[in-house]
Amino acid sequence: EPVMPAAPSAGGAIDLPTSYTVRLETTVGNIDIIVRPDWAPHGTRRFLELAAAGDLADLAFYRAIKGCIVQFGLPAKRNWPPIPDDPATGVPFLLGAVSFAAIGENTRRSTLFICTGDMSHCLGDKSWETPIGAVAESSLDVLDRIETVYGDIAEFGGRGPDTGRINEEGNAYLKSEFPRLSFIRSARPLDWDGAGAAKQPPPTAVSEEAP
Repeated sequence: EPVMPAAPSAGGAIDLPTSYTVRLETTVGNIDIIVRPDWAPHGTRRFLELAAAGDLADLAFYRAIKGCIVQFGLPAKRNWPPIPDDPATGVPFLLGAVSFAAIGENTRRSTLFICTGDMSHCLGDKSWETPIGAVAESSLDVLDRIETVYGDIAEFGGRGPDTGRINEEGNAYLKSEFPRLSFIRSARPLDWDGAGAAKQPPPTAVSEEAP
């Protein structure tokens, strides 16, 4: 079943809005993500900044494992600094949960994934594994349309792309060798004005790994 909104924890910041919505316009339909600052204030801000800056546009779901996860964020459009891990909330990684991918503590940057099945049995134990929100119930059917024919990335033994080549060669590599991949055409916050957003870093290439 999908992730359902949870009440803010007692120790959470009381001045944060309950939620924002980010719309991913993809080649298989629109995906609305309900972003929850009370779940993950650092992760939420970064995701909103990425969407507002245009850094999630024209990106493939380059790692798409049926009933598991779909991942996006490469090639990164700039070298975003890592953000701190958010406090644990106990929000489970159920269908529709959205989270940053990371390689260790305080390493989240600009690569994210969406759970396309219940992943609570294998995600959530590490400090950086914190959902930042969830796909709206009205968009869950779109997750089923994301192409999963290639499966996992090459580094993990799948038929999918090599993330090193994604970073080096960009979308030309993906579109040439993995033509069936689904893409995010654009991403934008529907109800966030960017007030107080951190200054965006200068564009440079960056390499990121899978969760």
